[in-house]
Amino acid sequence: MSTIMGIRDPNNPPEGIAGKRKRNWKRNAKKEQQNYKYKLKYPPFHIPSQYYKVYHIHQFTDLETLDHIITHFESCTSYTIDTEAVRHPSNLALIQVQSIPAQLPSYVLLIQLRHLKTIQVLRNQLCTCINANCRLEVGMDQG
Repeated sequence: MSTIMGIRDPNNPPEGIAGKRKRNWKRNAKKEQQNYKYKLKYPPFHIPSQYYKVYHIHQFTDLETLDHIITHFESCTSYTIDTEAVRHPSNLALIQVQSIPAQLPSYVLLIQLRHLKTIQVLRNQLCTCINANCRLEVGMDQG
């Protein structure tokens, strides 16, 4: 198996693999090469931290922090919501909410469902944050 700069050569798979494993190995090696080319061609995407604040919402998040977040979301014009599931869409693990305010910073909420006391707590928090002033646009899942 030859490697250049730690990247696998899709035309030279290791001996001893065949069939589906070999096809998967070659496919992944091609992806590695493509990603390496992208790294050389494009600089990393970076947003300075003064443009956003990240909040982890869980059962130990204090009320003062939640009040601060609610006040921020009451003044937002729109926001984005994304969900992450574990193995199945009905097993939500994380909800990500990002405000899109008129003035920076933007807030990114990472709501960890496993670490909330109940789903009702989450529902109450989101209903408080999401008000008539915010516009919700639903997109199709591309994944």
